[in-house]
Amino acid sequence: MTRPAAEKILAAAIKCFASRGSDVSLLEIATNAGVTARTLYRAFPNRRALVEAVAVSRLDRILEKVRPLIEAQQHLADALVTGFVGFIRHARADAVFIAALDEASDWHMERYLVGPDEKFFKRAEVLWRSSVTRAVNAHEWRPGLDVAAVNAWLRSVAVILLLRDDLDAKGQEQLLRNFVLPALVNIKPGR
Repeated sequence: MTRPAAEKILAAAIKCFASRGSDVSLLEIATNAGVTARTLYRAFPNRRALVEAVAVSRLDRILEKVRPLIEAQQHLADALVTGFVGFIRHARADAVFIAALDEASDWHMERYLVGPDEKFFKRAEVLWRSSVTRAVNAHEWRPGLDVAAVNAWLRSVAVILLLRDDLDAKGQEQLLRNFVLPALVNIKPGR
């Protein structure tokens, strides 16, 4: 299977998801990509693999938008709040990402987002790395916390916030400030 064929299929899947949600057949995606069903199945052995690829592709796009928001913050508390609220806003606005997650919910996609899957773990680690490093050096990071364990927990927080459609940005921020920040941040008086 050539990489260009897989990329064409993924692009066609994203286009189909954007116009019709995940209610599109693999044959329709293959047709839109200009490939045979056999070529599609060589690139993506089943629907689940293709939906996961769509979700990962869109997640990368969302993280590209969120990373500058996080990097612009000087303090870990601000980076966490800005990053999470920005992530939820961009994720919810991405109809393709939501369609992929909606379909994948039958397969418990949240387990991929919060479990040990390397693809998601590394993305979260990279997203928070510079803010956490700065926080450790500035003594904002609570002593004794394991960065890898916190990374796993932060992915869980992101999924919870994404699923909590009853919370607007202000409610998300309040939840983060009341529960997440005290667990991670050595907040100095007056901050």
